[in-house]
Amino acid sequence: MSYSEFTLEELKSKFNLTIQEQVELFQAIEPVNPSPLLRDILE
Repeated sequence: MSYSEFTLEELKSKFNLTIQEQVELFQAIEPVNPSPLLRDILE
């Protein structure tokens, strides 16, 4: 089946898919301070 022969709605129905458009991928990651070397390089 080529890409042009199906729709997202058909896939959702056929494979019982749930589409999540708003996903917080990095919510559990704590920010870190850059190292002095990285700060020097970026200046």
